[in-house]
Amino acid sequence: MPFQNPGRVVGWLAMLGWLLGGADGLMAGDLAGPLGVAKPLANPLADVAAALGEPVAITAAVEPGREGGADTLAVTARLEPGWHLYSVTQKPGGPIATRITVAKDSPRSAAGPFLPDAEPHRRTADDVPAWKGLVIEEHAGVVTWRAPLAAGAGDVRGSVSLQLCQETTCLPPQTIAFTAAASAPAAAAAFAEHVPDRAHVTLRAAYRAADGVLAVELVPDEGWHLYRPSGSVKTEVGQGKPTIVSSGTAAVSPITGARVTKVTPTTHADLVEAGAVDGPIGLEIGLEIGLEIARGPADAGQQPLEAVLGFQTCSDQTCDPPTAIRLTVTPAADGAGAVAFAPAKYAEAAKGVRPLAAAAAAPAATAATVAGERPAVP
Repeated sequence: MPFQNPGRVVGWLAMLGWLLGGADGLMAGDLAGPLGVAKPLANPLADVAAALGEPVAITAAVEPGREGGADTLAVTARLEPGWHLYSVTQKPGGPIATRITVAKDSPRSAAGPFLPDAEPHRRTADDVPAWKGLVIEEHAGVVTWRAPLAAGAGDVRGSVSLQLCQETTCLPPQTIAFTAAASAPAAAAAFAEHVPDRAHVTLRAAYRAADGVLAVELVPDEGWHLYRPSGSVKTEVGQGKPTIVSSGTAAVSPITGARVTKVTPTTHADLVEAGAVDGPIGLEIGLEIGLEIARGPADAGQQPLEAVLGFQTCSDQTCDPPTAIRLTVTPAADGAGAVAFAPAKYAEAAKGVRPLAAAAAAPAATAATVAGERPAVP
């Protein structure tokens, strides 16, 4: 997309503000003589901001740790259509990278880097001479960054420093403060189990109403294995079908995000290149009731939420056909949710594959309070 140098736009606006600000003093003096009242001019930057509105909303939440794991700080940016910001890994020499910082006086600190729930859109700049050849990393729509939290209690305070741009316009860089309220550990949800036909695996799933998350675990049978989780169905020759989370063919999906919580790449040399995974695969799928209810007038307590899970199981000798399972959650009035399983086709799952984020890294000895490099999902 065409892109105008933000420094040029901001610089022009700043100069305009300075010139008018300087003229303001002169005009105020002239007016004060005959009228006795100084009438300052409006700040043109404020006028521009008011006319454009606020294109981004920042929210933050503390997600309780699971099975003794660290709590996670989740920071979400929701952008208006047509606007984008830059990734936390944007290289210097170009647009301003997003920076997430936990306040020094906050009762809890980040214990690892902030990782986005989806990879940024990448393009090579060729329309701005100063940036020529630089890879630009952008996020649009909704993006959530997560980082593990050090042990502690209390609300987490911090800020997001970012720059918002459209195709031909950029706003001045800004810093937006946030507070993530401390939350009590979520109660353990009861897992429902399902053994699909023609697949050597057991699926376990439970819906946590407190944070709107469907936790899923795929446990292969003894002597069988799955293939690594991925946000794409693309594979190389000789590789098995990846494990995927999908909205299927639904026009409106309740899925707000998905991440890997447990995965162990195989140690068998002859299966490494095939992308095999030893042992269980753990996934967490965010579901938002409001999006699904928009599909019909059904009562909010009964409207189902759906996600499709695609996978393939193999042994050293043979493979089951790629398959999929549709998981349906029916939220109850008391906030609980029953999980049901139904057969689906891998081809259906392949049509609505959702990005998969890596689980937050384990706490390190030295807390890192700003964004850093993102490790690849195995």
